[in-house]
Amino acid sequence: MKRIANLYVAELQPNRDPLTLKLVSLVVGTLLVVVMIGAGLSKWYLANQQATTAKLSAQNTAVQQQVNQQQELLKQALNDKQLLAEIDQLELRLAQRQRLLQHMRSVTQTGQPSFANVMTDLARVDNDNIWLQRIVLAYQDMTLQGHTTAASALPRWLASFSNYPTLKNRNFGVFELRDEQNGALQFTVGSDSHGSLLLQQPSQLGTSSGSNSSGATNNGSGARP
Repeated sequence: MKRIANLYVAELQPNRDPLTLKLVSLVVGTLLVVVMIGAGLSKWYLANQQATTAKLSAQNTAVQQQVNQQQELLKQALNDKQLLAEIDQLELRLAQRQRLLQHMRSVTQTGQPSFANVMTDLARVDNDNIWLQRIVLAYQDMTLQGHTTAASALPRWLASFSNYPTLKNRNFGVFELRDEQNGALQFTVGSDSHGSLLLQQPSQLGTSSGSNSSGATNNGSGARP
C-alpha cells in the first residue's frame, strides 16, 4: 500500500504581499484623477463666483450713479424758485378744494339745499333771454353772474324764484348790469358776503356758446348749456 506524504507544508510556502505594485499604481492613479477633477471643479466654481461678483459690483455702481444723479436733480429742484412756487400753488389749490369739500359736507349735514338741487331749480326757471356763467353758494347766500339780452327779463326771472324751494327767500343785496359790445348785458346778482366775487366781471370767468337756458358752475368756469 502506497502512502503519500506532503512535505510542502504551509509554513514552507511563500507569503504573497496583497499590495502589489500594480494595485498600488491603480490606487494612486485613481486618487490623482479624483484630485484633478476636484481641483478643476473648484477652479470653475471660483471663476463663476468671481464673474457673478464682478457683475453685481457693476450693477451696484450703475445704481449708485443713478441715485447720485437723482439726488443732484432733487437738490437742483429744491433750489428752483419757479418749481417751488408751482408746488405752493398746487398745495393752495388742494387746500381750497378740501375746504370746499368740507363746506359741502357741512351743508349736507345741516340740511341746507344741496348744489345739485339748486341747479335743478335753476334749470326749471329757464329763460331764453338769460344764461348763467357762475353760481356761488354758501348756506342761504347765493351769487349769480351771467348775461342777458334784455334788462327787463331779469326782474321777472328773479321773481319766479319764489316758486321753488331752494331759490325762494334768497337775499340779493347787490345788483349790477353792464353793457357789452356785442349788444348783450353782463349782470351780477348776489349777496354782500361774496364781496371778492362781486369785484370780478362775468367776462373774466369765461364763456362757451350754446342754446339759451340757465346753467351754472361752482368752480369759476363759465358755461352756457
